[in-house]
Amino acid sequence: MQTISSALPAGTIKLLGDFAALELKSLTESLLLRQDDTDNNEELSFARLVVHLLMQYVELQNVQQAQPGGTPVTSGVLPFTVGELFCPKSLVFVNAEAHARARPAR
Repeated sequence: MQTISSALPAGTIKLLGDFAALELKSLTESLLLRQDDTDNNEELSFARLVVHLLMQYVELQNVQQAQPGGTPVTSGVLPFTVGELFCPKSLVFVNAEAHARARPAR
């Protein structure tokens, strides 16, 4: 992010800072990226940038896992619909470890 921060709009930088401060301590954390497919599609918008960075992170996890002695994959992408794979309207982070330890009522 530091490499391209000078090219980013101020709104994107603020949203990325807010995103970095998220703590996934609950079972889930959800973000609304856009209202419809035409919203927040500018080249350096937060919605496009955060999805791109998350996809890079997932790919890095897969590459590291494939190497000898690699670490297990700890993340993945599961879109709710095929359209969400190409133009996500929301992001939902699921804390699988918290789910495994949660009581049924939670």
